[in-house]
Amino acid sequence: MQTRRTAYVLSVMALDGAPGNQQRHAYSTVNITVMDINNKLPIFPDQGRISIMENTMVGTLITRFNASDLDSTAIIRYALDANLCEAKNERGIPLKPIDFNCSAYFLLDQFDGTLRVAKVIDREVAEIIKLVIRAEDVASDTGPQIATANLVIDVEDANDNNPKFREPYYKFSITENSKSGTLVGSVTADDLDKNRTITYVLEGYPETLKLIHLDNTTGDVFVFNKIDHEVYNWLNMTVKATDSGVPPRYSRTEMYVQVLDENDNN
Repeated sequence: MQTRRTAYVLSVMALDGAPGNQQRHAYSTVNITVMDINNKLPIFPDQGRISIMENTMVGTLITRFNASDLDSTAIIRYALDANLCEAKNERGIPLKPIDFNCSAYFLLDQFDGTLRVAKVIDREVAEIIKLVIRAEDVASDTGPQIATANLVIDVEDANDNNPKFREPYYKFSITENSKSGTLVGSVTADDLDKNRTITYVLEGYPETLKLIHLDNTTGDVFVFNKIDHEVYNWLNMTVKATDSGVPPRYSRTEMYVQVLDENDNN
């Protein structure tokens, strides 16, 4: 930025009206100082895009705003414009202010422009947040001088949710002597965390686990070996669902398989 001149020094010569060598003159120095009038808006460009991790501790510094002003007497103060704040969930659906109040989640220091976490942010609630920040020159000589800038915050996912089965427990039934590969049923768990893969395993008595197979990717349950109703009326097992996070999180539910009798004995 070119430095502005605020002072000028002029040398002034005065001549009288005498002819030729009879003419007389005199010199004088004039100092001119240009007094600044505070009449320029703050310079405050958009702040781009940054990322923070969900569950970031309260008080953590996110960024610092730094507006400039051409006026020498400028005094800048910062504020969040809560009315223009926008937040969207992971499906891109805008959130209502009652569901996400920007003023509650962020603390902006009006003097130094530092932005900090005021409340723990849950990515499963808000994934993209757009803040509008006001920079005002409170020393203006010509009325309000306010500039605004946008900051987009991407909330990154942390593995903070256990997989959750869609049912509190699962109950299936099959006929005894069903062929290996017969579908018994299916179990499903969901994970609120983003891009998590669920892996399923069966837990239980070894002799029971030899009879049933669980696809660890799909959650489909199949007959693995011949099941005799006269030996097993019910098969009771536990299904464990584990996500792909680091460290992984898991949950368990019970699965009950009723073995139905068929007329296979004399």
